[in-house]
Amino acid sequence: MKIQNLNYITQNINPNKKTQQIYYQHKTNPLKYDSVTFSGKTEQSNAEKLLNKYGIATRKREDGKLIISHFCQPEDTTFDKLGIDEDALLSNVAEIEGDADFRYSKAKSLGNIETIHGSLNLYDSKIIDLGSLKTVEKNLILGNSKLKTLNNLEEIYGDFDLIGSSLEDTGKLRHVGGNIWLSKCKLKSLGKVDRVDGSLYISSTNFEDTGNLRTVGKDLYILRSGLKSLKNIEYVGRTLYMNKSKIEDFGKLKSVSGNAYLSETEAKSLGNLRVVLGNLYITNSMFEDTGDLRVVGKNLFMNNSKIKSLGLISEIHGSIYTDSENIPDTSNLIYLGGKVINL
Repeated sequence: MKIQNLNYITQNINPNKKTQQIYYQHKTNPLKYDSVTFSGKTEQSNAEKLLNKYGIATRKREDGKLIISHFCQPEDTTFDKLGIDEDALLSNVAEIEGDADFRYSKAKSLGNIETIHGSLNLYDSKIIDLGSLKTVEKNLILGNSKLKTLNNLEEIYGDFDLIGSSLEDTGKLRHVGGNIWLSKCKLKSLGKVDRVDGSLYISSTNFEDTGNLRTVGKDLYILRSGLKSLKNIEYVGRTLYMNKSKIEDFGKLKSVSGNAYLSETEAKSLGNLRVVLGNLYITNSMFEDTGDLRVVGKNLFMNNSKIKSLGLISEIHGSIYTDSENIPDTSNLIYLGGKVINL
C-alpha cells in the first residue's frame, strides 16, 4: 500500500552498524503559508482563516471589508517566520476593535485600515505608511519607529508617545485626547494640531514650533527644548512649567489655571498672560516686567528676579515672597490676600 503525504527521515541508531530507523512525519499543510498571495475571493477567505487560526476574530461589514478583534504576532513566532505576507493579510481590513501591536511585525503599511478602536503600538516596527487610518481611539506609540508622517490621521483619543521616534510631520492630525510626549525625537512642529486635552511634555532640542496649538487641557512642560515661542497657545488648564528653556515670547497665552513655574527662561516679559490661578514662581530668570498680568490666584514667588514693579497686577490672593534686594513696587496692587515676605 502506498503511503501518501509522508516525509521519510532516516537516521543511524549506531554509526558502527548499518541498521537504520525510519521515522514517518506527516505533512500538515491545511493552508500553504509560503505561497499565500491573497489576490481574489479565495485568498481573502484564506486571510480570514489565517487570522482566526491565530486567535484574531473576524467579521465583515456591509461593504465587505473586515473588522478584526485585535492584531499581534502569533504566540512564540511571527507571521514572517510562517511565510505570511502581513501587508496582504491585512489588505481587506478596515477596522480593528481592540489593540493593534506591530512590534516584531514586518508589515510596512496599514493599508485600508480606517479606525483602530484600541491602541496602536508601532514601537520599533517596520511600518512606514499609515495608509487610510483616520482615528486611533486610545494610545499611539511611535518609539523607535521608522514612520515619518501621520498622513490622514486626524484624531488620537488617548496618549501620543513620540519618545525616540523618527516622525517629521503630523499630517492632518488636529486633536489629541491624552498626553503628548516629545523627547529625543525628530519632530520640529505640531503642525495642524489645535487641541491637546491632556498634558504636553517637551524636552526635545529639535522641537521648534507648537504650530496651530491653542489649548493644553492639563500641564505644559518645557524643558531644554529648541522652542522659542508659545505662539498660538491661549490656555493651559493646569501647570505651566518652564526650566532652562529658550522661550523668548509667550505668544497669545492668556490664562494658566494652575501653577506657573518660570525658571531660567530667556523671556523678558509675560506678554499677554492675564491670569495665573495658582502660584506664580519667577526665579533666576530674565523677566523685566509682568506684561498684561492682572491676577495671581495664590502666592507670587520672586527670587533673583529683575522685575522692579508688579505693573498691572491688581490682585494677589496669597502672599508675595521676594528676596530683600528685589522688593517690587506694589503701588498698583488693589488686593493682597497675604503679606510681603522677604526670603
